[in-house]
Amino acid sequence: MTTSVFLIEDDLDLGAALNEYLQLSGFSVRWARSGIEFYAALAEDPDFQVAIVDIGLPDQSGLVLADYIRRNSHA
Repeated sequence: MTTSVFLIEDDLDLGAALNEYLQLSGFSVRWARSGIEFYAALAEDPDFQVAIVDIGLPDQSGLVLADYIRRNSHA
């Protein structure tokens, strides 16, 4: 089974590099560039094992997202 990673990063260059590296390393990656994109993607598919969260997102603190993930995770 492939590990599913949720990448939340607004910087296009950094996000693309992380996304590519993780995929080449065998991970399944979903990438959101803002808190709103994260919540929308999570509503469609809530299953992932690892989250990489940028704390300086444009619309919401990544710390808030990390807390939301922690409180609402089934893992």
